[in-house]
Amino acid sequence: MNTTETAFTFANNQSESFTQICSEIRAKIDILNDYNFEDFEQDMYNLSIVFYNMWSPYINFEENRMSVTIDKTRFVDEIRLLYNTFYLVYGNKQMMDEIEQMLQQEPDSINDVNEYLEFVETLRSFENYSENDIDNPESIYTEKIKKIQEYIEKKNREMKELKDTMASFANKLEQLSQTIGNIVNK
Repeated sequence: MNTTETAFTFANNQSESFTQICSEIRAKIDILNDYNFEDFEQDMYNLSIVFYNMWSPYINFEENRMSVTIDKTRFVDEIRLLYNTFYLVYGNKQMMDEIEQMLQQEPDSINDVNEYLEFVETLRSFENYSENDIDNPESIYTEKIKKIQEYIEKKNREMKELKDTMASFANKLEQLSQTIGNIVNK
């Protein structure tokens, strides 16, 4: 099981907490911008960990099936809520415009753009997810759940690596500044 730090408040009931977290994120979507996007990404990652920890014991990814003991109605409601919330953050018009602009400015980013668009389309595919998909042996939704989780974990790792690099760079600049200050003061 993955663990994460989060600013969210959890109720005694995981399902209530999960629904509350989704509501909190949805309420903040209107204020999404370049300055707070990193916070949104962390919230989305934390939310995915909560969901994954709650439901992964009921999903057999190797055999592409769900456990017979799964509460199908609740699972369908929660996965649709989760991925719709993700879609509202990652698939909104502003984000799609920024992706298009990025592709025009950086044509060599085509692989990253295609990966992102595939992620958004996979999120969108859960719009019509139903209990019938749980029982359908031909359903590929467990594969999609795994792909979405892997993408989110990958982006979280990349963000952490970028933060670590920026912190290291800032530290080196501070050291350089002190060294230059010492040289000037001699």
